[in-house]
Amino acid sequence: METKALIYQKLEAFIKKYYANELLKGIILFVGFGLIYLFFTLFIEYFLWLKPAGRTILFWTFIGVELFLLSRFIMFPLFKLFKLQKGIDYKQASQIIGNHFSEVNDTLINFLQLANENQPSELLLASIEQKGKSLSPVPFGNAINFKTNTKYLPWAIIPLLFWIFFMLTGNRTIILESMNRVVRYNEKFTPPAPFALRVLNTSLQTEQGNDFVLQVKSTGKVVPESALIFMGEESYFMETVQPGLFEYRFSKPIKDIAFHIQANAVVSPDYVLDVVAVPTISNFEMLLQFPSYLNRKSEVVQGSGNAIVPEGTKVVWKVKAEATDEILYQEDSKSVPFSKNEAGFSLSKSFYQNTDYQLVTSNSKVKNHEKLLYQITTIKDQYPSIAVSLAPDSLKIAKKVLVGQISDDIGLSKLQIVYYPRDNEKAAQRFSLPIKRDFFDQFVFSFPGSLPVQQGVSYDYYFEVFDNDALHHFKSTKSNVFSDRISTEEELQDLQLKQQQTNIKSLQKSLKSQEKQLSEMDKIQKLSKEKDRLEFKDKQKINDFIKRQKQQEEMMKEFTKYLK
Repeated sequence: METKALIYQKLEAFIKKYYANELLKGIILFVGFGLIYLFFTLFIEYFLWLKPAGRTILFWTFIGVELFLLSRFIMFPLFKLFKLQKGIDYKQASQIIGNHFSEVNDTLINFLQLANENQPSELLLASIEQKGKSLSPVPFGNAINFKTNTKYLPWAIIPLLFWIFFMLTGNRTIILESMNRVVRYNEKFTPPAPFALRVLNTSLQTEQGNDFVLQVKSTGKVVPESALIFMGEESYFMETVQPGLFEYRFSKPIKDIAFHIQANAVVSPDYVLDVVAVPTISNFEMLLQFPSYLNRKSEVVQGSGNAIVPEGTKVVWKVKAEATDEILYQEDSKSVPFSKNEAGFSLSKSFYQNTDYQLVTSNSKVKNHEKLLYQITTIKDQYPSIAVSLAPDSLKIAKKVLVGQISDDIGLSKLQIVYYPRDNEKAAQRFSLPIKRDFFDQFVFSFPGSLPVQQGVSYDYYFEVFDNDALHHFKSTKSNVFSDRISTEEELQDLQLKQQQTNIKSLQKSLKSQEKQLSEMDKIQKLSKEKDRLEFKDKQKINDFIKRQKQQEEMMKEFTKYLK
């Protein structure tokens, strides 16, 4: 019985090898026939450019054929190999083995017939045992030779080589494009035109408000004479730069523009010109806050960044902008960002000297788009001026009187006199003189006035005027230095006596002159009595006499004052 079981095991092993061989053959044939039918399908689409209905039939026919080849050459042997489907039985296997081993043909079949008897006798069992022993040395598996499948290899190798050839020679588009159209069988495809339209611009993006020149070139066997650009419902002819090269200028676009190109019957894909919103200043003003000592109200400058301001003025910029993320204040190599809030952008800065600056706007897509150049000119606060001089002699003032004029471009704050004993400036004393806090004023002063001084001492003194420039600690200007001596009581009395003596002498001379005038008057009276009609010379003498008489009377009045 062990011999019988061994024979059955060898038959089972043979059947598995048989279907393994069938599966190997099926794989080779499936690859070969599958690729051949794939090429057949793709070439039909490549040459015919079928409509969606035709490509639908072509696609599902290809799927059906491939499923049939898969089930026929791979699935059937696979199911029988794993006994999922009934395959050949022991008798059919015996026939196959017998055809290969002629010496066991009838013996193996007789063994199976005897082994299937329901009531075996001892003689039958002995016969089965004998035949089994004669079959045991025979290698049933040798009846199957895998190498016999090499004759099927050309069916798979040739299509594979054909595929590799197309891939390596640059003709892959023939296969890939056809395959793409077959797979996407529901979509509509247009056969390739004799030329193609290609956009030469590396980027279809421009900044808002800037012109953009679109360049399109045709490539192919045919060169179109003209081309049209379509934007919505409008179309325009493009400029022909040279045969096959066209241009169109988008004039200052403000938003994205969708377009496509058409030449003859060839239509390009749809394109979009991406218009990037650029930073734009919509409202611009400067608030000028002047130094407090000027007592000047703030001013607003609209639409300009230029201004002429006093030194120390604080400038506050208030800017409203669109599509703007950042505004920079740039001065030389320094940059200061504006602060941003709901109202817009703002920045404040005080100016003490002439400054050239620029405002630079940016957003997430456009950096440093607009550079606005401006200038702030500062007016320096000038030093105050002072001019002091002696009163003119024509005023006939007995005392030494000084007349002064003071002025400043912004305003005066203080006037003081500084006096000190000659050659001892360290002992200087200062006293303020009343003035108007205005741009201009005048003063009159006769030293010492009400100043505390010592008699018999010679003093040097000058005047010093101050402006109201608190920024520079009130600038000042000094006048020329004047000198004066404070006389003693004795010196004043001597001076008064000398003046009186001088006046008396002058009075005596005046009296003598008066006597001459009287004598002259007598002569004129006699002359008028002697002549009925006076000549021109006589009239001139009378006029001269009257003038001298008036002068004499004025002198007498002055002498009377001095005598008093």
